Amino acid sequence: MTPMTTDLSPLRDAEVMRAFSRRSSARSVNQITRRLFFSTGVLSLLSWTRLGRTLGRERVTDLLAQPVYVPQDFLGMHFHRWPFGKPVSPAPTYRYGTVRSHDFSGLNKGIKWGDIHVAAGQYDWSVLDRWVDAHVQQGKALLYTVYGTPAWLTTAPERRDPYWHPGGSAPPRSLQPLAEFITALVARYNTPSQRRISMIEIWNEPNFVDNTKPEEFWLGSSTELAAMGRVVYRSAKGADRGIRVLSPGFTGNLIGSYRSGDPDLRHAQDSVVVQYMKASDGAGGIGVHWCDAVAFHAYNANLTGAPEGIGHRIRMLREILEHLKAPAPLYCTEAGFMPNTTFARGSETDRVVQLRRLAAQVAALGVSGLYLYAHDDEFVGNPSQHPGIAAAIDSIYASLAGRQLLQASLHGDGAVRVQTDKEILLW
Repeated sequence: MTPMTTDLSPLRDAEVMRAFSRRSSARSVNQITRRLFFSTGVLSLLSWTRLGRTLGRERVTDLLAQPVYVPQDFLGMHFHRWPFGKPVSPAPTYRYGTVRSHDFSGLNKGIKWGDIHVAAGQYDWSVLDRWVDAHVQQGKALLYTVYGTPAWLTTAPERRDPYWHPGGSAPPRSLQPLAEFITALVARYNTPSQRRISMIEIWNEPNFVDNTKPEEFWLGSSTELAAMGRVVYRSAKGADRGIRVLSPGFTGNLIGSYRSGDPDLRHAQDSVVVQYMKASDGAGGIGVHWCDAVAFHAYNANLTGAPEGIGHRIRMLREILEHLKAPAPLYCTEAGFMPNTTFARGSETDRVVQLRRLAAQVAALGVSGLYLYAHDDEFVGNPSQHPGIAAAIDSIYASLAGRQLLQASLHGDGAVRVQTDKEILLW
């Protein structure tokens, strides 16, 4: 992979590559490529300049300011064609805690908003019912991502989204059908005795600048999406007060030109996070009011302690969110490595090392969830086909999920040392 920098041109090039892959192979979800990362968040109460120290010739960066508990459902996965599909993918042989809905294809039909909401007041729950039942029976927490405006409701039916659906990336003509869909969705799967969908994510990978290209997941403005965020939040909470609503899954330019200590965010105005969180919802509120947690995507993460490394960028994002008075929990709802990275070119051993180091850093930095993309493609080494990758994912779950992290440090060669309440990990 190429190290992350503030130059965003590699981000846009990767987006184009991913979109062409999707458009040329819209019926084959395993060919879907994902977008580069810029990364997000969490807890670090010491300033970054105090975290680095030199021991002999080796620079060591402390990742923890205080002990961190890693949730039992911290490690998540995406599935294109499991537990059913055409053809169905092999079943996972590793442990994980959460499943995100985005990009599941089912039997030539997915579970996006437009797949289910077939007409005004009419829903086809058949595929989503099977998907929810299968994963709940496995004891998994579920995250449903709202994406894919129905063709009959979109403002731009002539525009194809990355999956070739008419108008799927465009805002709806009316927000009332969205409110009705979210209410019906949550009421169908959550009851006072059982919450089968734990979280809802407002949208997938919005971009508010130069978002006219066909590979984009959002063709509207930040204010239009903030208005949708308000509807999703209020409707979901109306059906289940305890459901957690995540912000859109942000990617690309998350921190803008922000530098630590910037009190008024003047250098972060080009950040996609700031644009959304400060956007008017059209009803007297702003985007930040309508989420319980902040979601981000981490592709091609630089795993060093350098300024472009994931840890430093998480800290910068955390500072921005504190300025915005945004909710504290952070979720990395997609993570993986693009085909042009050292991960893609590396041996299985190299891939295992990078996956473990990514998970250890994200966990130590207090992120509540890391959801790998995906079980049945190459962006995390295709664990459905490669037992060594599957075993590595299982070892991440076994070592981190439900553990208290007491100490964690990043070493100059990229190695991560983590002391948990059970063992010491040298990854």
